[in-house]
Amino acid sequence: MLTRVATYAVRAIPGADGAGLTLLEDDRANTIVATAAFVSEIDDIQYGIGQGPCITAAREGQTVMSGSLGSDPRWRKFGGTVARLGVHSALSLPLLTPDRVVGAMNVYAHGRHVFDERAAELGRFTRSQPRSRCRTRRCWRRRSGWR
Repeated sequence: MLTRVATYAVRAIPGADGAGLTLLEDDRANTIVATAAFVSEIDDIQYGIGQGPCITAAREGQTVMSGSLGSDPRWRKFGGTVARLGVHSALSLPLLTPDRVVGAMNVYAHGRHVFDERAAELGRFTRSQPRSRCRTRRCWRRRSGWR
């Protein structure tokens, strides 16, 4: 189910090149679904250095967007690293249960300034599909097949 959500996000959001779902558990972040290998690589960089759009979206419970990761002052170390890998745009949306943020859906693009408010709206709609049925972290894990 969650693999379909990430795949649909890439198809529905114009300019998206890859997407993934991150689950937070015991103060650790894990990519449970990725539509392309580079998505896991980008997410692993965020987890390793402790900064990036996914981490910010999960921490703040807000949608986060960047059209130029390499020059984004919010994540200097992360942005420079992923820009050298050719990823320049990100859209991260928190995954919510009624009482907390359990992770984030992350959408990436190789181009600069790819995502806008319309992309964020499409992302929120895509993200809401399993959320309407998932009320706990266990549900998110079960739907992904992640243990």
